[in-house]
Amino acid sequence: MANLEKTATVHLVDISDESLKIAKERFFQVYKYNFKRIELKCHKSINDLSEKIDLAIVATNSDVRSEVIREVTQKKVVKNFLLEKVLFQTADEYFLIDDILRGKDIPTWVNCCMREKDFYKKLKTKLNLDKKIQMKVAGSLWAMGSSSIHFIDLFSYLTGCNDFDFIDCDLDKNFINSKRAGFKEFSGRLIGKNSQGHSLTLCRDDGNDPYRIDIINGPKKHEITDCIDHVVYKYFDGEKESIENVEIPFQSQTTHQLVQQIINNGCCDLINYHDSMNLHLPLIRILIHHMQEITGEMIKVCPIT
Repeated sequence: MANLEKTATVHLVDISDESLKIAKERFFQVYKYNFKRIELKCHKSINDLSEKIDLAIVATNSDVRSEVIREVTQKKVVKNFLLEKVLFQTADEYFLIDDILRGKDIPTWVNCCMREKDFYKKLKTKLNLDKKIQMKVAGSLWAMGSSSIHFIDLFSYLTGCNDFDFIDCDLDKNFINSKRAGFKEFSGRLIGKNSQGHSLTLCRDDGNDPYRIDIINGPKKHEITDCIDHVVYKYFDGEKESIENVEIPFQSQTTHQLVQQIINNGCCDLINYHDSMNLHLPLIRILIHHMQEITGEMIKVCPIT
């Protein structure tokens, strides 16, 4: 937010004094006063916010996100929302928030950011949707619970289809403790399809391998291997193979651009809430079903964030 190009007031709300302190320090490490003026105001309560908000970014954990959205829409007038993923932990919350956003006519986007990267936009132009797309994500160094929605969203973007469902679940019986206390991660395999017949396979196993995306599209093949600050992209066009290193901007380098698009144009390249809801729900439901089968208990909350 410190990289915004125009004058703005940024309000930050957090119940933790330490979090507010760290955020303020990070902000001024980046912010450089030039011909713009960005004012940062820190609060511990939503009550202290301005009555009218041009854009509210809800970047909490998933277990409190719907509560925050409900509170801020009850107390303030919000023009736009940008929500972090995973959105929520129960199916009911998706429909409840959908009703609120529709009722108040608040444009809302979800931060599944791969689709707004130039690399994936260019990749989409190479695909032939007359031939079935087989996309597979596999590796060890990725969080299946919290990150699968990124790849489901990318799959939706590349195929141009906003419906999706899982057709096979082969997840491991052992749950993994997330790096965030109180949340879980998963390993194993999930297979899904959309109504156009394109397929997506998600795999996470033990080891030290970064995730890799393989896309087969007729005779053409795309292989994308994740690295720390770039991806290695191999492309086989049916006759010859090419390889290149492609830089992918970090989130901290692009958030201000998304904010400016929303404020200036009333739109951005991220997925809208309703379409993202339809992609989130199959994941939430299959993970809850898996947990019910393993534990033998009636579980309604999917503990991912």
